[in-house]
Amino acid sequence: RCVDLDPDHMRAHYGLGDVLRYVCKDYARAEERFRAAIRLAPNFELARRGLAGVLEKRGDLDGALVEFLEAVRYDPSSPTPWQNLAVLYHKQGVSTVQGLAQCASKEAAVEISRTASHALGEADNAWRKVMDLVDDQRTKQETVTRLAQVLQLRGRAVAIEDPAAALPHFLEATQLLPTEPSAWEALAKVYHIVGDEVNSKKAGARLGVLRSLAPQR
Repeated sequence: RCVDLDPDHMRAHYGLGDVLRYVCKDYARAEERFRAAIRLAPNFELARRGLAGVLEKRGDLDGALVEFLEAVRYDPSSPTPWQNLAVLYHKQGVSTVQGLAQCASKEAAVEISRTASHALGEADNAWRKVMDLVDDQRTKQETVTRLAQVLQLRGRAVAIEDPAAALPHFLEATQLLPTEPSAWEALAKVYHIVGDEVNSKKAGARLGVLRSLAPQR
C-alpha cells in the first residue's frame, strides 16, 4: 500500500522487501523490492544487507558478497555489516575445505586449500573488525569464539601446503580459547607434523588436563 502511494519512498520498498523475505519467504519478490530501494538510495545500507540476504538464500553467494561489501563500504562503523560479511566468508571457507576430501591429487588439494585460505583470511579480518566495533562483552566473546573457529579452519587449509605456516593460526586459536580442547588437539597434531615433539607433548599435556577437568558423562 505504501509503495503504491509513494513509489519513490525507499523505506516503503525496503519494508515490503523485509515482509516478503521474512514472512512470505518470497525471495524473488523481496529481491525486487530491495533493488528498488537501492536504486532510489544507493547508500541505503539496510537495503544492501537485505538484498545480500535474499541473494544468499537464492544461492547467489557471489552476488551476496558484493552487496555485503557495499554495505560495509557505506556503513563501516557498524558491526552488523562486518558480521554478515564474516559469516559469508566463513561459509565459503567451510564449503571449500569440505571439498578437500574429494581431491584426487596433491596439486588439486593445494589449489583448493589456497582458495579456502583466502576466504577464511577475509573472514578473519572481518571478525577482527567486529571485535573492534562491539562494546558488550557477550557479543565480543561470541566474536572471539567465531574468530578462533576461523583460525583453526584456516590452519587446516594452510597446512595442506605448508604445515609450518599453519602453526601461527593454531597458536592464536589456543590463545583466544585457552580452555577449548579441540584447539590444543589441533595444535599438538601440527607440532607433531612439523617434527617439534617437545611442543607437541606440551600441547598434548594441556589437552590432557582440559579433558580431565571436563564433566564426566
